[in-house]
Amino acid sequence: MRLALFAAALLMTTGAPSHAQDSTATLREALGRLPEIVLTNPVADQAYFVDMAALWQLNPSASPAETLNRLNFGRFVAPVNVMANALPGFPEEWKEKAGIDAREIRYFAGFGQSHFAVSYWGLADEAATGEMMTGLSGLGFVSAGDGVLGNGKPNAIDPSAIDPRNPWRGAVGQASFVARQGSVLIQAPAPEAMANLLLGEGDAGAAGNIVVATALDGIDGALTDGTLIQAMLISPVLGMASIDPGTMLVPDAQNIDDMRAAIEAQMKTAQKGIPPYLGGILVDAQTGDAPALVVSLAYQDCATADTAITQIEARWNQTMQEQNPVEISGRSVESGSGLCAATVTFIDAAPDPSSPVLARRVLDAVMRREFTVLQIGQTQ
Repeated sequence: MRLALFAAALLMTTGAPSHAQDSTATLREALGRLPEIVLTNPVADQAYFVDMAALWQLNPSASPAETLNRLNFGRFVAPVNVMANALPGFPEEWKEKAGIDAREIRYFAGFGQSHFAVSYWGLADEAATGEMMTGLSGLGFVSAGDGVLGNGKPNAIDPSAIDPRNPWRGAVGQASFVARQGSVLIQAPAPEAMANLLLGEGDAGAAGNIVVATALDGIDGALTDGTLIQAMLISPVLGMASIDPGTMLVPDAQNIDDMRAAIEAQMKTAQKGIPPYLGGILVDAQTGDAPALVVSLAYQDCATADTAITQIEARWNQTMQEQNPVEISGRSVESGSGLCAATVTFIDAAPDPSSPVLARRVLDAVMRREFTVLQIGQTQ
């Protein structure tokens, strides 16, 4: 609910297998498209990403149903959820309604939920986005001014247009508005949103934030031999379910001292857990034949990060290992930002193709508020 309300406020405001390194670079690129203000949203899950190219390459001979079944974090991006529910009839029906072959999309990223979701379609290059914008005219889109195309009324639901298999309409028939920036198409529920979503020249977006940059450096250091499939950008709210998140995130996302002070001020009510982190990223990865979950959390120094790693390993063994046996490894990664990432990799020790992958099981536990491995509290 908070995520939807935050996205609504942003939209209504018009003022101001490949090598792991390759996949991480794509994630960094995608986060660089999101406005940094997303990081001030007081929710646990601030943004989502899926590397579509990496997803298709996992098992080139797999059926679309088998491939799309891997989706977990990525399903929170609106068009990805449509794609995941487009069977049978995929990929032909998707291409007809989306205006692009699914395998021509490099990545999806997004934030917000329900009627206020914002989605980013990462394509091959500017020529590809230009061609797709032209093609949208054949799918019911018309000019909404300032280079934006739309297929209906802003922020309006049209029951007559409901189509759960159409990423531009979806299950409630809501109109989409699309703008182009370089190799990315931005999809939003209102044209006014683009004033906040189209970043200015030199704006590094969320990827330029010191906390996010540290978490990304941690993934680079931890996932040296594997493929990054999808990811979820998290805030400290994930580890503070019993605490009011609205007082934790300061307006200036770069002000680390104020942010840490706000978190520590609420530690009085916290339970046992790991040292307070500034933010992080959860990654669904593939290492050889085994799925893996990679956690990368930003800390002010590597001594604290090392303490966090020890506690995370212990908490997993106490709360998750029996039902989710994994091989655990951890390391701290000093970032060029001056902060330090605590990274822990969990490799599924007993992968079962008929069961959800490890990241999906963890995500399900997070949604049920039963995942306490990253709970912030007093270290034991």
